[in-house]
Amino acid sequence: MSDLGLAPEAELLLRCCANPLAGRAAPRVLDLLGQSIDWDAVYRLAIRHRVAPMLYRYISTNCASSDCAGRVPQPVLERFKREFNRNLLRGRYLTGELARLMRALESNGIEALTYKGPALALMLYGDVAVRQFADLDVLVRDSEVGKAARVLAGQGYSRATDYDISETSVIRECEDVFCNQDGLGILDLHWRIMPRHFPFAPEPDSLFAGARRIAIGEAAVLTLSPVDMLLVLCVHSTKHGWMNLSNVCDIAGMVRANREADWAEVLDKARPIGAQRMVMLGFNLARELLGAEFPAAIARMAQDDRRVIALTRRVIRQMFLRPADVTHLSEPWMVPLLSIERAGQRVRYCFDRALAPTNEESRFLPLPRFLLPLHYLTRPVRLVLKLRKYLTARLRASARGTREKLR
Repeated sequence: MSDLGLAPEAELLLRCCANPLAGRAAPRVLDLLGQSIDWDAVYRLAIRHRVAPMLYRYISTNCASSDCAGRVPQPVLERFKREFNRNLLRGRYLTGELARLMRALESNGIEALTYKGPALALMLYGDVAVRQFADLDVLVRDSEVGKAARVLAGQGYSRATDYDISETSVIRECEDVFCNQDGLGILDLHWRIMPRHFPFAPEPDSLFAGARRIAIGEAAVLTLSPVDMLLVLCVHSTKHGWMNLSNVCDIAGMVRANREADWAEVLDKARPIGAQRMVMLGFNLARELLGAEFPAAIARMAQDDRRVIALTRRVIRQMFLRPADVTHLSEPWMVPLLSIERAGQRVRYCFDRALAPTNEESRFLPLPRFLLPLHYLTRPVRLVLKLRKYLTARLRASARGTREKLR
């Protein structure tokens, strides 16, 4: 793990998340716990980066011994324990739902593959309580979306929209959202991994060809191979701008849990779909922030790509060196843009992401199917409102900073 010049609270978070299943506190963690730690700041960071359960697992297991006695205040442990238990209950509920829904799909002759969510938590940690997730992701072939939707309806899940997004030419997404009646079960039914504006992902046929079965509850379900999972995680995280640490923890956890894997194969698969730089960025972030170990040849490739190095610094700065309330609006756009390798693809990315309606427009202004073209107008309106909200937050943060300097 590099010396990044971070605050002790941020470094403590990183050290604990580097190996949340460790059986003993690392010496540097003990050193940090001996300092004056702002536990409110640690809590805010853990919540922001979606790693509070992971942090609790580490400190509750490793920081209750005589070496750490009294270094983590009991009220702090209780606060994190509540977050852990909340995540545990939700994780177990969603895991049970996933097993039930996957059995229903398979019994109706639909080949379905799940990824992220419970499958990833079990692959990395053997425990759904350690990794935080809020919904389920299931991939089917596009020819079976309609049939899968009917099966889900029979299991109490309905579309969030009144129409089949896979059949529209306006909202060019890669998934349809389904919810159950109590609102606790949320499932994203995918027919592709990435939307049109960010098409740097393997084709579904390739993912199904390499899929393997894992046990989830009483069901044996299909999920991605470690190589495909790592590739999809890097592309997915890049699409969202690597905005939180949990994405990096997934990469480091995948490497730690699959020490015999040939990670050069990920780069080989990433090259023809234009995702090699995205994978190298994921590798480099996991190495810099969490000390993940990769073959020397892969590390050199990442270090030799100046764009990867610049993106790594940019992401780390955004994660830990800027306050959460002044997060740059451009980051979720610029990090993906700078990760795209070809100029023509960057132009298409900007055009499609700025103008093509998404599921967010459907939630912003629900419309019947025959009026969906109006979302070409609501899309810029929503972006303007988002920009206004961002500028207001920046002005308020600037005003607070000015008042503090005058005190």
